[in-house]
Amino acid sequence: MTRVAIIGNSHVGALREAESAIKFAFPTLEITYFALARHRFNNAQYGEDGFFRADIPDEAERKSVIEINGMTEIDLRDYTHILVVGQGFLFNGLYTLIAQYNILGLTDTGKAQSISKALLRDTMLLRIRGFGNRIARKFHNDPRFVIAQKPFPCLQPDATTDHAATAAHPDAAQIADLLRTTIADQMARHPVGFLPAPDDLLSGPLHTKPEFSRAAMLPADQPPSPSDFTHVNARYGFELFKIFANQWLGLVPVTSPQTEKV
Repeated sequence: MTRVAIIGNSHVGALREAESAIKFAFPTLEITYFALARHRFNNAQYGEDGFFRADIPDEAERKSVIEINGMTEIDLRDYTHILVVGQGFLFNGLYTLIAQYNILGLTDTGKAQSISKALLRDTMLLRIRGFGNRIARKFHNDPRFVIAQKPFPCLQPDATTDHAATAAHPDAAQIADLLRTTIADQMARHPVGFLPAPDDLLSGPLHTKPEFSRAAMLPADQPPSPSDFTHVNARYGFELFKIFANQWLGLVPVTSPQTEKV
C-alpha cells in the first residue's frame, strides 16, 4: 500500500468528508488525515525527527484536536506523499488592496485613491514569494510535500468582503491571471510540489462553482453562514484529490456509482 497523509487546516474537512469515495476510488492507497485550526497549523513544527507537532497548551482545545485526529502530532517519515491543503498564500491582503484602491492601468473603479499596476504586481510578488519561502522551509524543502492552494470562495449573495469586491472588479480575469502566474512561478522555485485551485472547479476567475460550496450541502431549513461559502464540500475534496493522485501518484480513480455520486 502507498501511504499518503493529508494535513492542513479546516479545509482538510472537505477531503475527509470524501474519505469513503476516495478509499473506494483509490484502493491501493492508505490515507491518514490530520487537521488543525489555521493558527495552530501555522505554528505547528515539522521536526527533524519527522513528526509534525502542534503546541496546544489549552487542555480543552487539545482534547478537541485529539477527538478529530486521534493525536496532536503525526509521524510523517513513512509517507510517500503529504498533501498540505488550505494554503492561502496571503491573498486576503491583496484583496484588501484591490478593494480599497483604484488600480492605474486597469478599469477605473471610482476609488478616491489610486495605486499603480506595478505596485500591485510588486506587492503580489513579495507576499506570494514570502509565503512560498516560508511554507517550503516549514517542510524542510522535502519533495514529498505538495502544497495545495486554498479554494477560492463560492459566490455569497450580498457579500461585502474584500474578496467579493475583487471578484466583481471589471478586470477580475486579468487580476486572477496575474495571481496564478505569480504563484506558479514562485512555487516552481521550490522542491515541494504545488497544486493550484483547479480551473475546472471555478465559476469565473475568482469564485469556486456554487455546487462545491459547503452551503450547497446544507438542509433546506438551515441558513448558511459566511464560512459555508468559503469552505468547500466533499465533491470538491474528491476532485482535488483525484487531480493530486493523477499528477503525483500516476493514478486514476476506479469508476463506480459511488465515486460518481460524490
